[in-house]
Amino acid sequence: MTYDDPIKNHDPQPSRRKPERRPHVPAESAADCNSTADSGGPAAGQDSAPGGAAPRAGEPLGGDAKARADARSLGLLVRSIRISHGMSIEGLAKAAGVSAGGISQIERGVGNPAFTTLVKIAYGMQVPVGSFLQTDQEPPGLVVRKQHRKRLVPSEGLIYELLTPDLKRRLEVLRVQISCDFDNSERPFVHEGEECVHMLEGDLLIYIGGDEYHLEEGDSITYDPTVPHWYRNPFPRPGIIFSAITPPSF
Repeated sequence: MTYDDPIKNHDPQPSRRKPERRPHVPAESAADCNSTADSGGPAAGQDSAPGGAAPRAGEPLGGDAKARADARSLGLLVRSIRISHGMSIEGLAKAAGVSAGGISQIERGVGNPAFTTLVKIAYGMQVPVGSFLQTDQEPPGLVVRKQHRKRLVPSEGLIYELLTPDLKRRLEVLRVQISCDFDNSERPFVHEGEECVHMLEGDLLIYIGGDEYHLEEGDSITYDPTVPHWYRNPFPRPGIIFSAITPPSF
């Protein structure tokens, strides 16, 4: 899998295909952009232990504690993959176009990197971004329980969750929550295989090459992911999609 810059010499104003509009009733389960993201933890300002105290044994992490734990786990994963590829921090920085200091901070679990930064690092190590998906407990078999999904939560409020047990099969299915104002046109997706996206909640603009498609709740789109494609969410609430990719390449 590789990621590319937007198509060169392409008209910066993509042709817009206006789908037939139909009445739209917002789903009651979808939060607006002023609400807490569906991250599986408590609302902003809440924590699993009062007064900032560490949670008791067996009590799930929440709020800032969960974010810090996720950042540390991601950092260890990035470091492990880098070392397994025989790359120094400086070598990865040069290959990915990310500062060595920034990579060092990620590996130490300092802060939460942006999605575009993770894409650059994945490209630099020539691995799928899905390699950064992580879980507290590996799925034991065919069933992936909600609390055991592998997750990736970059700083923009995106939430990637793997619904298939791993990336070793012929099919990859992701549940993705796309935050308001998200736009990755400067770093579009480009990968092998075939992809189908289903709009579970909200609205989303998907660009395939230079064409714009407005997906509303219940809509689906299937396309060739070797063509640069990107998402934009200018709408007032997060969008939630299911993405099926074969073979796994995200």
